[in-house]
Amino acid sequence: SADDNASFDAQKFRNDLASRFASFALKGLYLRTIDREATTASQDRAISLMDPPVVSVEEGDLILKMGLKLTEADLEKYTKFLNLSLEDRNLLPKRILITLGIFLFATVYISLIMPDFWFDMARSSIVAFSILANLGLSRLILELGGTELFGANALLVGLLPNLLPVAFASMVVMITVGPRMATLTALMTSIFHATMQNTGIETLATGLSSALVGAFFCREVRLRGSALKAGSMAGLTAAILAIGLGLASGSGPFASINHAGASLLVGLFTGALVLGAMPLIEHIFKVATDATLFELTDFNHPLLRRMQVEAPGTYHHSLMVANLSENAALAVGANPILCRAASLFHDIGKMSQPQYFTENQGEFDNPHDRKNPAMSALIIKSHVKEGIDLARENRIPKIIRDIIRQHHGTTLVKYFYHQAREKMKQETLSLQESDLGVPDESTYRYDGPKPRFKESAIIFFADSVEAAARTLPKVTQHSIEELLENIFNDRLEDGQLDECPLTLQEVSKIKRSFVKTTLNMLHSRIEYPSEEKDNGPQKDTSSPFSESSN
Repeated sequence: SADDNASFDAQKFRNDLASRFASFALKGLYLRTIDREATTASQDRAISLMDPPVVSVEEGDLILKMGLKLTEADLEKYTKFLNLSLEDRNLLPKRILITLGIFLFATVYISLIMPDFWFDMARSSIVAFSILANLGLSRLILELGGTELFGANALLVGLLPNLLPVAFASMVVMITVGPRMATLTALMTSIFHATMQNTGIETLATGLSSALVGAFFCREVRLRGSALKAGSMAGLTAAILAIGLGLASGSGPFASINHAGASLLVGLFTGALVLGAMPLIEHIFKVATDATLFELTDFNHPLLRRMQVEAPGTYHHSLMVANLSENAALAVGANPILCRAASLFHDIGKMSQPQYFTENQGEFDNPHDRKNPAMSALIIKSHVKEGIDLARENRIPKIIRDIIRQHHGTTLVKYFYHQAREKMKQETLSLQESDLGVPDESTYRYDGPKPRFKESAIIFFADSVEAAARTLPKVTQHSIEELLENIFNDRLEDGQLDECPLTLQEVSKIKRSFVKTTLNMLHSRIEYPSEEKDNGPQKDTSSPFSESSN
């Protein structure tokens, strides 16, 4: 019937619905039992095959800037920067070891090459001050890189390594101390700068080359402007290396040129800095550079002009001593500028009583004829003390005052000593006494001290040689050699060089130099024949403005 058919269809529909529902239920059970470990491994394999994203931060790029919105990428960069800063802190032990190694090397170097340097407090203090000042200035520049002054300009931040005046210390030490310490200073400062920046061999090579070139061109800084030239050459050296290393590392021509330009500007700045620092260093440490000594050789110096007027004989004597000592200094490797400057001022004390010294008496009476020998010796010796006081009043450098004090050592004023002996001998004979006494030598000896460095010893000998050479009746090489031999032997036997580092070989070179210079100074001229008045026509010597010409 119709009702049975409808029931059958409804039953079939229900069975189909139940079958489909069961199928969906089974699928849901399968989803819940997924293999998660296999899925994770598959995901990891897929990720490993992908190229990871790389964010590059170049030197000088800004990471954060005050007032700008912070992004997730900025935060990630800053976190990485903090991690690198933490790694830099871990470099402290390494830097300490490098510093200790440098100081150990410097100690061994100085002890082997210049053992007396430890006892020269002025020069050792200059070296220490120069290195510390150089490092302090460089650290200040690096610290400024983190401020608004540089921080707003990425280009300037990138140029910071080229803005450090690495050559400053070596140039100062070269001018004031000498080449050996300047070389050591250049090595120390370049290593310290490379360590300070945590950079490699490129920074070390650039800094060392620049410092050595700057020191090289400071060998003879007689004019203060020469320091600017030395700084420029140091900057040029750093600029050439900056271009070469930049192109070799692939930085590009624009960046290399920027670094080279910065190096040149810093070289000029370093020269100007040395030029400005030298008067301060000379004043603090009581030293005189070649530039200062060269300025003192100007004949227009007030003391020298005064000597020309008040003691012309002494002035001429000082010029001759300057020629002798300067040539001798070149022969033994001493400082010729110091010898010349000190020779010009060594007898300035004679201006207090110039008439008591033979070279200034001329045809006038000798005032010593009215003095007893002891008083005359006291007047002669007093020119040393008068010279020291006069030099101090006129701010003459200490090194020249030392030479004034030492240029007679503790020698005997022989003329008045022998005069005193003769006078005592005559008095003894007149009293018919058998015991002949001798004058007290201390009354007739200079107070000293004896010469203590090469330049002082050279002037010590030159002063005696110039005065004695004028007493020669006939100037020949043999007579001069004999005179010098007697003077040198007398001074050596008297122990006047006991405190001086001159060797016998250097003494021999000084004698040979004195012989040559003395012969040139006191050479004889040929005698020109007189003209016969009756030979040839007479010249009209009348003035064109005389009355006879009108």
